[in-house]
Amino acid sequence: MNTLLAIVAYLTALNPARTRLGIPENDSGGARMGLLVPGTTIGVLTLVGIAAASGPVLDAVEISPETFRIAAGFVLVIVATWMMFFPIPTSEPVPDGFAAWFWPVAYPRVISPETIILTLTIGASDGLGSVWPGLGLAAGVLVALGLLRVGPMTGRVMSSLGRVAAMILVVVGVWLAIQGVREV
Repeated sequence: MNTLLAIVAYLTALNPARTRLGIPENDSGGARMGLLVPGTTIGVLTLVGIAAASGPVLDAVEISPETFRIAAGFVLVIVATWMMFFPIPTSEPVPDGFAAWFWPVAYPRVISPETIILTLTIGASDGLGSVWPGLGLAAGVLVALGLLRVGPMTGRVMSSLGRVAAMILVVVGVWLAIQGVREV
């Protein structure tokens, strides 16, 4: 997977506009940056760890990167379809104290089935260096969107952008599946 496609894949899998709608907010409607920044950082570092271990993980379960790429494509299409029909993530309870950055920011917003499977796929086939640009950019966009106050109009725009990203993720998923079939 080339770098440009990896960037598009991460921007659509993390789907910063949709994800931002699921981030806990302060009283003024802005994201709670004290949760967003550390939660996103921990989520990204966890995904990088998953990418670093992706080759040995797939070897341990005896799945070739090509076969896994086919399965990843199908999973991404299913998740993207879900995102199109449900453009706003379900609200999650926010615990008090230290754990709030982990739940719901790091998991399930940044560390999600779609980002995990994409990270395993890219890490196993293209290496750790291919994960950084897309994942870093998507996380940066998410944190930047956290600076916006979500009002009625902003929420509708983010919801619409999330749907567009989901449609693009369908294309990415189909491309991954076809690429996996070609490589097998």
